[in-house]
Amino acid sequence: GGGLGRGQVLTEHVRDKLLALEDSCVREGQSNAEDLMRVVGEPVLYGQVVQLRHVTSGCFVTINKAAAHVERGSLQVVLDEGDVGSWFRVQSGYRTKVDGSRVLVDEAITLLSSSFLGMGLHTSVVPVTNPAMLPLSLHKYVKCTWEVSASQEQGVFKLTPFSVNPKLQPAMREALLGYSIVSIQDLRALTQYYDVLTADDAHSAAFFESPLSRPRELHDKIQGTDLWRLEPTRIDSCGMPVELDAQLRLRHLVTGKYLAGRAQSADARGGDGGRGGGGVGGAGGDRETYLTEEYNDPNCVWRLVAYSQEERSGDVIGHKVFAFFRHESGWWLSSTSKLVKASKAADSQSGEVAEAAPDQSGTLGKQMQQRHAAGIVPVRIDRNVMLIRSIDDTFVQKVNRVCSMRTVLSHFLRKLKQLSLPEEQELMDGTSDMAQEHAQSLVKLLLDPQGLMSVFKLGFDKVRVTLNELAEVLDPKLWLDGEEPDGAHTYQTLVLSIGLIDVLTAILSTVPMRPFFWRDALSASPLGKLVVSCGQLIHRLLAMLCRDNEIVQSFVAEHHLTTITNHLGGPVKAADTLAAVYEHNTTLVQTITNDTLMEAVGLIRKYGHRPHFVNFLLNLCGTSERPVPKNQNWLIMELEGCATDIWFPASTSSRALGLSDTFLITVPTPSGGHTTLDCAAFRECKDDATKATIWEWDYSQTLMQLEPRLGLYVYYIFSLELICALQYGRNGLARTSLLAASERFGLGLEFATLNSAVRNPKLPYSLRRALLNVLVALYIDVNPYQPVFLPRQTRLMGGGGGSGGAGRRGSA
Repeated sequence: GGGLGRGQVLTEHVRDKLLALEDSCVREGQSNAEDLMRVVGEPVLYGQVVQLRHVTSGCFVTINKAAAHVERGSLQVVLDEGDVGSWFRVQSGYRTKVDGSRVLVDEAITLLSSSFLGMGLHTSVVPVTNPAMLPLSLHKYVKCTWEVSASQEQGVFKLTPFSVNPKLQPAMREALLGYSIVSIQDLRALTQYYDVLTADDAHSAAFFESPLSRPRELHDKIQGTDLWRLEPTRIDSCGMPVELDAQLRLRHLVTGKYLAGRAQSADARGGDGGRGGGGVGGAGGDRETYLTEEYNDPNCVWRLVAYSQEERSGDVIGHKVFAFFRHESGWWLSSTSKLVKASKAADSQSGEVAEAAPDQSGTLGKQMQQRHAAGIVPVRIDRNVMLIRSIDDTFVQKVNRVCSMRTVLSHFLRKLKQLSLPEEQELMDGTSDMAQEHAQSLVKLLLDPQGLMSVFKLGFDKVRVTLNELAEVLDPKLWLDGEEPDGAHTYQTLVLSIGLIDVLTAILSTVPMRPFFWRDALSASPLGKLVVSCGQLIHRLLAMLCRDNEIVQSFVAEHHLTTITNHLGGPVKAADTLAAVYEHNTTLVQTITNDTLMEAVGLIRKYGHRPHFVNFLLNLCGTSERPVPKNQNWLIMELEGCATDIWFPASTSSRALGLSDTFLITVPTPSGGHTTLDCAAFRECKDDATKATIWEWDYSQTLMQLEPRLGLYVYYIFSLELICALQYGRNGLARTSLLAASERFGLGLEFATLNSAVRNPKLPYSLRRALLNVLVALYIDVNPYQPVFLPRQTRLMGGGGGSGGAGRRGSA
């Protein structure tokens, strides 16, 4: 109808109308917030209309008109932005209270909808059985799950207090509350550094990690794996301020497990390792700590004990406090001498320690870069004091967001690993008739509706939403105008520390993707489209994660490079991912071998002229500030005598076609021949060919097939950028070889040809810009032909040229 199309220019009237609506929405939100603060502290009365707002997401419990999943006669209840379906009238659960009386704690109530007459919140009679509705991370104590819906048979709910609004108790703003997220740090003896209590999925115990074991930019930053939740043991009002000597549990935010201490030493247990499986023990009688999901384990209970004598039991704790953690056995939390092996992510980062902390040497420097197991000791000493610091809510929300994404993807990965999938090599093998028959039988097994197709059909929709959500937060454009210009970089580091990169690459390696690229029976199937789409999204994310982040680039290059290179040539843009790993990272680029360069050039020869492949070669040449002559020279020698494998012949005119005053390139055709492409035809092209990174183009395989001429034009632009990259650092060998190849194969790199094309207004701006850069690289920014000797002294001569003093006006 009258809607706006994508890219349509708004008229002034429509623009003013939209701005007025946006301003009205902002003012309404401010008015609602003011109304909410006015009623804070007022008692809730029976018969009053209220809304239920989820604290973490900020959404409202809302009834919509769709049918419920379990009881089809009921209406669905969801978390939403809120509408008339979010209004509920509070009624007594057992009809013992009259309207107007106060609602008290622990009373039973029912919540009736004000918009759907006769309907109220209700829990299903039978539990949920649909796997798509069940929680992804189901706790071991949760045996059944029921759906909350809206029905005429209203359910009865009990009110249990959690906390109060800080308006009623302003001191709560400066206090550490129950269920707050904190970091726990131990002061390293004889140093000024604090070791952070952390944990990960690779260990069954917590450990203290020195900040010096992390890269320089992360020395003073808390990571997602360093966060712990203080959970008071009491159920009522557990969100109120935490007091000293209070009983609580320490729950690791990322793994969801509780920190527990051994009630007895390993010797007393007979060396069996005890509960928790694989906890690390200390030395000298120290007992072990371990992580467990059993929150009712008495070994999970700790007490906060004051460090200063001025603080007493029952005092409220601030956002930053020094205190001891006393185990219920009477022992004290401490760092032990037992060393813990670093996880994969931490181990890849520790390689930068020597460079990041050059002032640390000898035994002390090595000890400060180690990870020590967390244990409990029998005596309380001052060095066992812990620094408990509250974490900003914004950072906690980011960690929770990444953890929820990891939960969805990990669940999908577990479902994939439960299948008996054939190996990729068996599906790709077709050298003999017997091998072909075996591969065809495996293809039928792979297309079984009850196998891989079933997993993708049930879970990939949620995975796709999760991957797109992660791509949004990794896009730096969303953070440029906000209050957090480094928001994308923060998410990159969180994804690495929490282990989400390992999950993404594990999905790529678990699913046999290559057969879906090359076997027609698989690529044309509905399952093939889902698999390729999954690979494209994951490779796109890996490229975004590596962008301008050397920590992530080093990790991916060390642990997951084989998985990425295994997908080169397929429609998942693995070349983009590989280019992102090396982009602007001179340290990694210098480790490239000659064999890798030959393989990169072979991609163009084998799979055709795709911009992604030449962009990878461009990144291997380094940067203009830090070129890599070794890679430049290797690439030049590899292309000597066969420059047309990468660059197209070009000229400014063609007598055969009757064209002049333009720029023509000779491109290959699918049939194996050649055709001439007039670049002036792309003058009105909407695509910006001047963007710095190739993944911003987002050219899919389908678009390349629909518009092959445009794809070849884009490729040519990037091949010109490769010429400039080969000239980084004024590489004389590259310049001589390129000019010789241009004269031999007609590449159009002569000065007159480049100058004529740059000055031609009929050509696209993107082409003229790229040709101008080539002209500067080959003819202007080059070493002089002969050295110029500047005189040390000059004289300013006067009117008389004699040798007397009158002729000497001065000297410099």
